[in-house]
This record gives sequence, C-alpha cells and structure tokens, in this order.
Amino acid sequence: MYKQMSDDPAYDIDFRENPTEYEVGRGEQDAFKVQPYKSELLPLWGIKTLHEAERAATDIYQKFEEYKQAREFVGMDMARKYLQMGWTRSLRYAKYPGGQKYEDGGEREPQEWYDEEKYNISQVYREYLEKVNADEQYQQLKNDW
Repeated sequence: MYKQMSDDPAYDIDFRENPTEYEVGRGEQDAFKVQPYKSELLPLWGIKTLHEAERAATDIYQKFEEYKQAREFVGMDMARKYLQMGWTRSLRYAKYPGGQKYEDGGEREPQEWYDEEKYNISQVYREYLEKVNADEQYQQLKNDW
C-alpha cells in the first residue's frame, strides 16, 4: 500500500498491480498520486536549468519506452503527464515573473519571453511530449483504455 497525501482511498492503490483502476483523466491530472509511477518519475523531473531539463526529459522518455516494452499503459500515460508538466510549468515561468500567472486576484499579462531559459526548457519537454503523443502503440493503448 502507498501512503498518499490525499484522503481518497483510490490512491492507496498500487496501479502496477491494479492497472484497471486507473483513469486517464485530463492533462496532468493525478500526476502526484498514481503509484508506483509517481515514485519512479518525479525524482527524474526538473525545470531549474536547461541541462537539468534535458536530462530529465530524456530520462522520462526512457521510462516511457521501458513501460512501452512492458506494455504498461498506466506507466506510459504517467510518463506523458510528467513530460506535459515539464512543458506547461516551464512555459509558465517563461511568460510570468516567478511563474506567477495571477496577482492580486487577477490574471497577469504574459511577457514574451520573460525567461528565455525557461522557454528553451519548455521546448525540450515539448519535443519529447510530441514523440509520446505521436507514438502509435501509445495511441492505440489509450484508445483501447
């Protein structure tokens, strides 16, 4: 059993042992809840520097390939979520000082590009995300799910 921060008992599930309990969800939903994949992917993820992001995106994509070889759709989809999260989070920092999209209850105007390195990081993650989304086996498994 995995101890979760959530009070939701659904996340006390080992999704490798019980993959049929997994729901794809939208975007990055549940990226921090689905075990054991969270424990395998989160330590790889990072957006602090371009070097860190290049290594992280490569490592997460490698995990995607490992899950694919094992026909673990849940792991494949979770790897996709971590790549998507790298893309969206770094883009937010690229557009907004401190990554803060909202200020004083309202949405800030984005700055193009406030942080050039974060923009470059977002493109690294986007490249790998596009590879995952174009993967025929992943798409077939997702459609079958």
